[in-house]
Amino acid sequence: MNAEAKHSDWQSYETLPGLKEVYLEDSFVLDIQRSEDGITFLMEFVMTEQHHKYAPTDAGEQYCYRRGKLTFSEIESIYALDVSNKPFIDAQFEQDMGNVDVFRWKGDRFFLTGDWGKLDLISKRLVTSFLEH
Repeated sequence: MNAEAKHSDWQSYETLPGLKEVYLEDSFVLDIQRSEDGITFLMEFVMTEQHHKYAPTDAGEQYCYRRGKLTFSEIESIYALDVSNKPFIDAQFEQDMGNVDVFRWKGDRFFLTGDWGKLDLISKRLVTSFLEH
C-alpha cells in the first residue's frame, strides 16, 4: 500500500493554520535541520493569491515564492526520518531537495514525503513562518 492510500483518511495540509494559502506540491525544500528543539524544513513556499504575502510574479516565474520555515517541535515520537542528501539543481543553478508531494495529518501525527525523503512523527507544535522578502 502506498503512502497516500495508507493515510487517505487523514487531513491534507491545507486545513492547518499557516498552510491554507500555500501550495506545497510546487514549493521547494531547501534544507532539513534537526536540533534539540525539533525538525525544521527551510522552504521556498509557493504563495497562493489569497495569502497576505502574495505579490504578482516576476517575469519568467510561474509562482510567487517566499522563503520560510516549517518547524515541528515538542516532538513526542519519530516513526520515520529518512532524508536524501541528493540535491536537485535547476536551470539557474540553484539547489534544492525537491518538493513536498504528500503532507497529511491526524491529531498530533504528521506524515510528509517527497524527493527529499520521508517524515512520520507526533509533534505537539507545528509553526509556519515566513522570512522577510
